[in-house]
Amino acid sequence: MADGRWTRVGSSNLNPSSLVGNWELDVLVEDGGLADAMERQFRLDVARSREVVRRPVRGPHRISAALPAVLSREDPEVVATVPPPEPARAASPGRARAPGAHRQRAPLDLPAVSVILVSLGALFFTLPKATAYVFGVLCGWLALSAWREAFRRRGDR
Repeated sequence: MADGRWTRVGSSNLNPSSLVGNWELDVLVEDGGLADAMERQFRLDVARSREVVRRPVRGPHRISAALPAVLSREDPEVVATVPPPEPARAASPGRARAPGAHRQRAPLDLPAVSVILVSLGALFFTLPKATAYVFGVLCGWLALSAWREAFRRRGDR
């Protein structure tokens, strides 16, 4: 909804691939009543939504830093009525943000990952027997750690 007048309903995103390359459908409607109804529904959805937050996995720092975080949801404060829509006004930068939008994941260092993978590949070709034993022990250790974490999370429920 924009300006209390225009409503866009559809599946495309505002990026080049959705606008040019993908076969997606959008409907643009100019109707103040529909725009108000859509804004009220959006505000109701936001009021009933829950923020999903990440909490780190418990364990040794090196392992917990490498594993994906556990997601937990906070219960919303459900509002019985939706406040009337505010009059249309120009949006100021940084005013409308989704819950948790300030949290960003650190970028992956791809050159370092590439060097590590090439080095491991070279080791597997030059010392196949030794690396097979090391890889087997590592897989067993990861399997035991995953088993232990699964039972710990089962106890958290």
